Amino acid sequence: MILVPVEFLSVFVIRPITLTIRLTANMIAGHLLLTVFFLGTAYLYDRQLTFGFGVLTMVMAGGFVGFEIFVAGLQAFIFTILTAVYIAGSLEPAH
Repeated sequence: MILVPVEFLSVFVIRPITLTIRLTANMIAGHLLLTVFFLGTAYLYDRQLTFGFGVLTMVMAGGFVGFEIFVAGLQAFIFTILTAVYIAGSLEPAH
């Protein structure tokens, strides 16, 4: 009797919420990293003594943009595969 509500919550409520949280957290972390490096670049460029560090952070920020694009593609792939597996599991007849 308790199996039906638990299974319903698991398949239709909890799994989509966990996928959403995972995707959102990864997006926020990547954007936060880019923000820190680009703001650090702007700050360090203005100073005479730290101009070299400004150039370094600019190069690293460019590398992180590429990394962010890679992570976004990877997360989209994982999200798609997990969604397909969850949908296939919910439509599959019981044994």
